[in-house]
Amino acid sequence: MLFYTETRNNRKVYHCGRIRFALRLRPSCLRVLFYRFRQKFRTAQTVCYTCICGDYDHLESHNYINPAWDYICFTDNRNLLAKKWVGIWQIKPLVYSQSTASNNNRYHKFFPHKILPQYQASVYIDANVNVLTDKLSKTIASRTGTFLLPKHFRNNCIYQELKSIVEDGKDTFEHMEVLRQKYETEHMPHELGFTENNVIYRVHADETLHPLMEQWWQMLLDYSKRDQASLIYILWKNGKNVNDYTFDNCRLDNLNFCVTDHKGK
Repeated sequence: MLFYTETRNNRKVYHCGRIRFALRLRPSCLRVLFYRFRQKFRTAQTVCYTCICGDYDHLESHNYINPAWDYICFTDNRNLLAKKWVGIWQIKPLVYSQSTASNNNRYHKFFPHKILPQYQASVYIDANVNVLTDKLSKTIASRTGTFLLPKHFRNNCIYQELKSIVEDGKDTFEHMEVLRQKYETEHMPHELGFTENNVIYRVHADETLHPLMEQWWQMLLDYSKRDQASLIYILWKNGKNVNDYTFDNCRLDNLNFCVTDHKGK
């Protein structure tokens, strides 16, 4: 192939024969300044937020900036906190910092209605996900649901994911075996669908979501640090069909998203 492009490591890479060059996928300083200027004269109803604990990720502005959203990063990183702003992101200290770096991150991820009560809705997004276009905003606007997240890039079944977690070294066989036995004992079906929880949209006023998040948090504390190991179980136990809440995976959509490796890896 003489000419093709690929999205990799927050860069758009152009190949032409043996020649290649890359462009960094981030907004210009002028676009960031214009966004922050306009932000002073409006009140956002939706916030896009992330959480960086334990120096696990770099923080970069999204290539696409939704002018109606606020952008907040919760962190324990002293360098980031000293800056107060990094591009589009307003830097704030952790609301919850009573556990491990992983659990501190998950608390912020699970409970936007607690940590950001001034907003009507929120979009949690992992810091290693770069939003390249307005597709995410349009997807949210086109759906009537109060809870949305992407399908998983690989698995369609929580039992498959339990195996993948062990194979990828994300948690121990013993932890996953306890969960597998629990799910099978409770007759949880296979192939219910599965999600990659790196982007989560929630409407804070939907109080039916609050106990689901509490149950998810308790599963994390009791069984596994991997939040993907239990969310589908929680939805199933509460009579929810996961496929009602999903949209296309971000990791596989290189036109609209760029998902990079975590800094901590």
